[in-house]
Amino acid sequence: MASGNTLGATWWTDGFMNAPMMPERLVFARCPVCSELLWLDDAQLVGSEPRDRGHDDYEEARPIVITGAGPNRLRAIKAVRSVTAVTLQRAREIVDDLPFAIEDLSQAECVSVVAELRAAGLEVEWELAQKREAPVSSPPAGSGWAPFLEDPVKADIVEGLATALGTTPERERWLRVHLWWFHNHRRRTDRVHVGDPDAFAANLAALAPLLSVDEPNQRLQLAEIHRELGEFDRALELLAMDIADDYTDTVDYLTKLCRAADKRLRLFP
Repeated sequence: MASGNTLGATWWTDGFMNAPMMPERLVFARCPVCSELLWLDDAQLVGSEPRDRGHDDYEEARPIVITGAGPNRLRAIKAVRSVTAVTLQRAREIVDDLPFAIEDLSQAECVSVVAELRAAGLEVEWELAQKREAPVSSPPAGSGWAPFLEDPVKADIVEGLATALGTTPERERWLRVHLWWFHNHRRRTDRVHVGDPDAFAANLAALAPLLSVDEPNQRLQLAEIHRELGEFDRALELLAMDIADDYTDTVDYLTKLCRAADKRLRLFP
């Protein structure tokens, strides 16, 4: 996309940012015509469509229903006000008169809002909208039109690694970071354990050598890998290395989690 902003964005300790107003630039996708996976940098441009064209391929996003305020009323009020942009008085009324439905959000916005509400301790009911089954037609020859490319799903990432599409260290790192995020996605909303701990650990073990301690963002990702694997001493060694002041809050938070022997995926405060 040409522009965007991080309004309403949430950041997670694994480096994933959920920003409804700034979706990640598409670099890897499956062609809806031939079903082959490809890197967009390798593709020949024959046409284009607006980035939001594929939204009709999904059912309308389902309402978010807040069913309980959780143990901390003040924190619940703050979270409700943050996601609804209502007045303080209205947020209090909502929390004191649950259930309350939040509607008219996109699916991406719903994921962000649900994560923020649950992180604040509220009880929330919400389900992902389902993808509609729709036939894909080939673009007319010479038309300059190209079918919409979907964001990759977890199976695409797994296939990309299995078929050696990680042709450079940078591409393999991109695939493995996104596989890490996919492993963690259910934990962002449902607070469940990783579905396949062995696959989760194997991917992180393969990702770690692809991250450079000389690059601050990659060093923090490496520290987070060790923290999520329960290797707190190694994570603390990486976090103790000199780093620019811009990263101080991140380093302090991850250090606090390591010292508490907390390996759970966390939302940054």
